[in-house]
Amino acid sequence: MLTAAVAAFAQSGYDGVGLREIGVAAGVDTRLISHYFGSKEGLFREALDHASDGPFLLPRDGVDVFMTEDPPIRDLEGLLMTLRSTSNQQAMAVVRAEVEGRYEADLAASLTGPNARGRAALINAITVGIRLMREVVGNEALKGDEAAAVVPYLESIARILYDAEEVPGT
Repeated sequence: MLTAAVAAFAQSGYDGVGLREIGVAAGVDTRLISHYFGSKEGLFREALDHASDGPFLLPRDGVDVFMTEDPPIRDLEGLLMTLRSTSNQQAMAVVRAEVEGRYEADLAASLTGPNARGRAALINAITVGIRLMREVVGNEALKGDEAAAVVPYLESIARILYDAEEVPGT
């Protein structure tokens, strides 16, 4: 059921698909989905969690690998679910809770120095922006050989965000 839900939400977004369609794709009765997940929102929450094996974040080190390797397709499905569901407030509340309560909170707890939560949010925003431009838009300057030219800039940003002991420029 979750695999069918992830595929459907990634393809059509929260508003573009119903429980009946997901049930048909999963080969189950809609009542079974309601039984296990309670609601469409509950299914979306679980599908979003299922779509990602964990945060695919800009690394502290190894930025060159981040820029040259493609993430697992499951991680891309979570991004597509989010992008295609932005018009729905319920879906965005689920995404926000997942991002802030799980990925950013865990990352912030591992950071030292001031404004750890804000720096974690910036790391996440940079990661999502790069992934969006590389994998969804297909920006050539962020792929392959061209990406290697911007790695030093991204490494500098990563060092500042991960290792900040004081606010730069103060």
